[in-house]
Amino acid sequence: MPPSARFIVAVAFLIERDGRLLMIRRGPDREHAPGEWECGSGREEAIGIAFHCRMLGGELRLSNEHDAVEWVPLDRVATIPVSQPLRDCLTRFVRRAGT
Repeated sequence: MPPSARFIVAVAFLIERDGRLLMIRRGPDREHAPGEWECGSGREEAIGIAFHCRMLGGELRLSNEHDAVEWVPLDRVATIPVSQPLRDCLTRFVRRAGT
C-alpha cells in the first residue's frame, strides 16, 4: 500500500468516576508531547473514536510513559492543558455529560 493511501485510526478512552474524568500526564522524557495531559489514547492529533467508560473499582497504576494522574471534575476539564483536538473531544464530552 503506498504511503499516501495509509490512514491512522486513533482511539481515546474517557474514564469517569463520580463526576470526574481521569487525566494522565505524559512523562518529561517522552518523544511526543512531553508533559502534556491526556486521557488514555494514542496520538491526540488523530482522535477518531472516543469511548466513555465508568470506573467501578480497582486501582490505578501509571505506565512508564506517564508521571502523574488526576481525577478532574467535569466543570474543570476545560482548564487542563491538552492538545486542541483533545480539547474539542473533551468539550463535546462534558457538554453531553451535562444533559
